[in-house]
Amino acid sequence: MKSFNKYTGTYIRVDICACIIVRKMGKIKIGEAVNAVGLKGEIRVYSYSEDSHIFEKIESVILDDETFEIQKARSSKGTFILKLRGIDGRDAAEAVKGTPVFVMEEQLGRLPEGTYYADDLLGSEVLDTDGRRLGVLRNITGNAAQYVFHVEDDSGKEFMVPAVEEFFKGADIEKKTICLKIIEGMI
Repeated sequence: MKSFNKYTGTYIRVDICACIIVRKMGKIKIGEAVNAVGLKGEIRVYSYSEDSHIFEKIESVILDDETFEIQKARSSKGTFILKLRGIDGRDAAEAVKGTPVFVMEEQLGRLPEGTYYADDLLGSEVLDTDGRRLGVLRNITGNAAQYVFHVEDDSGKEFMVPAVEEFFKGADIEKKTICLKIIEGMI
Protein backbone atom coordinates (compact mmCIF):
# COMPACT_ATOMS: atom_id res chain seq x y z
CA MET A 1 0.00 0.00 0.00
CA LYS A 2 1.48 3.32 -1.08
CA SER A 3 -0.59 5.77 0.97
CA PHE A 4 -3.64 6.14 3.11
CA ASN A 5 -5.73 8.87 4.64
CA LYS A 6 -8.43 9.40 7.23
CA TYR A 7 -10.90 7.49 5.06
CA THR A 8 -8.82 4.30 4.94
CA GLY A 9 -8.00 4.09 8.67
CA THR A 10 -4.78 2.22 9.27
CA TYR A 11 -2.38 1.47 12.02
CA ILE A 12 1.21 2.46 12.00
CA ARG A 13 3.98 1.20 14.21
CA VAL A 14 6.49 3.97 14.43
CA ASP A 15 9.91 2.41 14.64
CA ILE A 16 12.78 1.56 12.33
CA CYS A 17 10.79 -1.22 10.65
CA ALA A 18 7.38 0.45 10.41
CA CYS A 19 4.28 -1.44 9.39
CA ILE A 20 0.91 -0.23 8.15
CA ILE A 21 -2.27 -2.23 8.05
CA VAL A 22 -5.62 -0.89 6.94
CA ARG A 23 -8.51 -0.82 9.43
CA LYS A 24 -12.02 -0.32 8.06
CA MET A 25 -15.16 -0.79 10.12
CA GLY A 26 -13.53 -3.21 12.55
CA LYS A 27 -11.69 -5.08 9.83
CA ILE A 28 -7.90 -5.12 9.56
CA LYS A 29 -6.27 -5.48 6.14
CA ILE A 30 -3.51 -8.03 6.66
CA GLY A 31 -2.59 -8.92 3.11
CA GLU A 32 -3.55 -9.45 -0.49
CA ALA A 33 -4.38 -12.56 -2.51
CA VAL A 34 -1.71 -12.52 -5.20
CA ASN A 35 -2.17 -15.79 -7.07
CA ALA A 36 -3.78 -19.20 -7.31
CA VAL A 37 -1.67 -22.20 -6.30
CA GLY A 38 -2.26 -25.65 -7.74
CA LEU A 39 -5.63 -27.08 -8.71
CA LYS A 40 -7.38 -27.46 -5.34
CA GLY A 41 -8.30 -23.80 -4.75
CA GLU A 42 -5.35 -22.67 -2.66
CA ILE A 43 -4.38 -19.01 -2.81
CA ARG A 44 -1.03 -17.30 -2.29
CA VAL A 45 -1.32 -14.36 0.07
CA TYR A 46 1.22 -11.58 0.52
CA SER A 47 1.04 -10.67 4.22
CA TYR A 48 1.36 -7.13 5.57
CA SER A 49 1.79 -8.47 9.09
CA GLU A 50 5.12 -8.65 10.90
CA ASP A 51 3.86 -11.90 12.50
CA SER A 52 5.27 -14.77 10.44
CA HIS A 53 2.58 -17.11 11.82
CA ILE A 54 -0.43 -14.81 11.53
CA PHE A 55 -2.52 -17.11 9.32
CA GLU A 56 -1.86 -20.08 11.60
CA LYS A 57 -3.32 -18.12 14.56
CA ILE A 58 -6.59 -16.91 13.05
CA GLU A 59 -9.65 -18.91 12.09
CA SER A 60 -11.02 -16.94 9.17
CA VAL A 61 -10.36 -14.18 6.66
CA ILE A 62 -12.60 -11.80 4.73
CA LEU A 63 -12.39 -11.38 0.96
CA ASP A 64 -14.83 -9.00 -0.75
CA ASP A 65 -16.98 -8.82 2.41
CA GLU A 66 -17.37 -12.62 2.50
CA THR A 67 -15.90 -14.58 5.43
CA PHE A 68 -13.95 -17.76 4.68
CA GLU A 69 -12.78 -20.30 7.24
CA ILE A 70 -9.07 -21.11 6.99
CA GLN A 71 -8.77 -24.87 6.49
CA LYS A 72 -5.00 -24.90 6.04
CA ALA A 73 -2.20 -22.32 6.14
CA ARG A 74 1.48 -22.67 5.39
CA SER A 75 4.38 -20.34 4.77
CA SER A 76 6.08 -20.37 1.37
CA LYS A 77 8.80 -18.07 -0.02
CA GLY A 78 7.86 -15.06 2.11
CA THR A 79 4.13 -15.49 1.44
CA PHE A 80 1.39 -17.76 2.74
CA ILE A 81 -0.56 -20.48 0.98
CA LEU A 82 -4.13 -20.64 2.27
CA LYS A 83 -6.85 -23.19 1.66
CA LEU A 84 -10.17 -21.52 2.40
CA ARG A 85 -13.49 -23.31 2.81
CA GLY A 86 -15.67 -22.33 -0.15
CA ILE A 87 -12.83 -21.68 -2.60
CA ASP A 88 -12.58 -24.98 -4.42
CA GLY A 89 -10.63 -25.32 -7.63
CA ARG A 90 -8.16 -23.16 -9.50
CA ASP A 91 -10.82 -21.03 -11.20
CA ALA A 92 -12.28 -19.97 -7.83
CA ALA A 93 -8.78 -19.19 -6.54
CA GLU A 94 -7.98 -17.17 -9.68
CA ALA A 95 -11.17 -15.16 -9.15
CA VAL A 96 -9.86 -13.69 -5.87
CA LYS A 97 -6.43 -12.73 -7.24
CA GLY A 98 -5.71 -9.10 -6.31
CA THR A 99 -8.31 -9.08 -3.54
CA PRO A 100 -7.39 -7.50 -0.18
CA VAL A 101 -7.42 -9.94 2.74
CA PHE A 102 -9.02 -8.72 5.97
CA VAL A 103 -9.61 -10.16 9.44
CA MET A 104 -11.87 -8.87 12.18
CA GLU A 105 -9.96 -6.64 14.57
CA GLU A 106 -10.81 -8.79 17.60
CA GLN A 107 -8.96 -11.79 16.07
CA LEU A 108 -5.67 -9.91 16.40
CA GLY A 109 -5.90 -8.85 20.04
CA ARG A 110 -4.36 -5.69 21.45
CA LEU A 111 -1.88 -3.62 19.51
CA PRO A 112 1.69 -3.84 20.77
CA GLU A 113 2.99 -0.89 22.78
CA GLY A 114 4.14 1.92 20.49
CA THR A 115 1.68 0.88 17.79
CA TYR A 116 -1.23 3.10 16.80
CA TYR A 117 -4.14 2.97 14.42
CA ALA A 118 -3.56 5.77 11.91
CA ASP A 119 -7.18 6.87 12.11
CA ASP A 120 -6.55 7.45 15.83
CA LEU A 121 -3.58 9.67 14.93
CA LEU A 122 -5.01 11.54 11.93
CA GLY A 123 -6.43 14.90 12.91
CA SER A 124 -4.27 15.02 16.04
CA GLU A 125 -2.69 18.23 17.22
CA VAL A 126 1.05 18.02 16.54
CA LEU A 127 3.37 19.37 19.22
CA ASP A 128 7.14 19.68 19.29
CA THR A 129 9.23 18.32 22.17
CA ASP A 130 8.87 21.70 23.96
CA GLY A 131 5.06 21.49 23.78
CA ARG A 132 4.66 24.15 21.06
CA ARG A 133 1.87 23.60 18.53
CA LEU A 134 3.14 22.77 15.04
CA GLY A 135 -0.18 22.03 13.35
CA VAL A 136 -2.46 19.07 12.64
CA LEU A 137 -1.59 15.61 11.28
CA ARG A 138 -3.47 15.42 7.96
CA ASN A 139 -2.08 12.31 6.26
CA ILE A 140 0.45 9.50 6.43
CA THR A 141 2.03 8.16 3.25
CA GLY A 142 4.74 5.72 2.34
CA ASN A 143 5.40 2.01 2.30
CA ALA A 144 6.91 -0.60 4.60
CA ALA A 145 10.38 0.89 4.16
CA GLN A 146 9.44 4.45 5.18
CA TYR A 147 6.30 6.25 6.27
CA VAL A 148 5.92 10.02 6.38
CA PHE A 149 3.66 12.22 8.53
CA HIS A 150 2.06 15.13 6.63
CA VAL A 151 1.46 18.02 9.03
CA GLU A 152 -0.51 21.14 8.13
CA ASP A 153 0.51 24.25 10.07
CA ASP A 154 -1.91 27.00 11.08
CA SER A 155 -1.27 28.94 7.85
CA GLY A 156 -2.25 25.91 5.74
CA LYS A 157 1.30 25.07 4.70
CA GLU A 158 2.21 21.38 4.74
CA PHE A 159 5.49 19.93 5.95
CA MET A 160 6.56 16.32 6.21
CA VAL A 161 8.29 14.40 8.98
CA PRO A 162 9.61 10.82 8.65
CA ALA A 163 7.60 8.47 10.87
CA VAL A 164 10.60 6.98 12.65
CA GLU A 165 11.65 6.77 16.29
CA GLU A 166 14.16 9.60 15.88
CA PHE A 167 11.34 12.07 15.18
CA PHE A 168 8.18 10.46 16.58
CA LYS A 169 8.28 10.84 20.34
CA GLY A 170 4.83 9.58 21.26
CA ALA A 171 1.09 10.00 21.09
CA ASP A 172 -1.74 10.56 23.52
CA ILE A 173 -4.78 9.07 21.81
CA GLU A 174 -7.22 10.36 24.45
CA LYS A 175 -5.93 13.95 24.19
CA LYS A 176 -5.55 13.55 20.40
CA THR A 177 -1.95 14.85 20.39
CA ILE A 178 1.31 13.58 18.99
CA CYS A 179 4.83 14.77 19.78
CA LEU A 180 7.47 15.14 17.08
CA LYS A 181 11.11 16.13 17.31
CA ILE A 182 11.76 18.76 14.66
CA ILE A 183 15.23 19.49 13.33
CA GLU A 184 16.44 22.56 11.50
CA GLY A 185 15.23 22.72 7.90
CA MET A 186 12.33 20.32 8.45
CA ILE A 187 9.66 23.03 8.55
